[in-house]
Amino acid sequence: MEGELPVPRDLAPREPGMNDAATIHVIDDDEAVRCSMAALLAAHGYQSAQYALAREFLEQANLHSVGVVVADLIMPEMTGEQLQERMLALDSTLSLVMVSGMADVKTAIRVIQRGALTLLEKPFAQEELFAALAAGITRSRLRVEQRSQAAATASTLNTLSPDERALLKHLLTGATIESNSEALNTCVKEVERRVRGLLNLFGVASIGELAILVDKTPFKDH
Repeated sequence: MEGELPVPRDLAPREPGMNDAATIHVIDDDEAVRCSMAALLAAHGYQSAQYALAREFLEQANLHSVGVVVADLIMPEMTGEQLQERMLALDSTLSLVMVSGMADVKTAIRVIQRGALTLLEKPFAQEELFAALAAGITRSRLRVEQRSQAAATASTLNTLSPDERALLKHLLTGATIESNSEALNTCVKEVERRVRGLLNLFGVASIGELAILVDKTPFKDH
């Protein structure tokens, strides 16, 4: 990024809210820009971290936390697109906002299709930046929550007894309670009791919710 971003003196820090626990990672080889961005973000209630190089960011940042990366397309050692490739390869939950003073339409489309939230053209308005950060935090937080839920579901699946696994397998085929009773060689009331136990175990209210939850987990050997 070239040039400093002005920090309006009349901007008071925002009240704690959706920015809590989210970090804005600013990557720029210009120290003045990093300092300016840090002050601007702090004035708006954002926690931030600054890096001179993409390599430093990859080495130091938690790539599986809630946050947004703001990076230039043109950087020393590693370009913005190369950074994007690394983040994808590492399955990062962080959102990516690209900035550039010379990006063409094809480049903008390419980075967005590959998962970047947006590409801001310099000079961009502060409102554009903050809108992108808000959307990026929302997207990143959703990714973290989904992965946390998937991990919890996988952990629960791994604790199931053979009988519970057999029941779950039948339920996921769409079989009725009655057909489950026949397949498992037990009475309907007992199957209903076991089903309630499974629902409670996974913290859902219906077999449909259970099916959706299990389908989202990386654990597939039901």
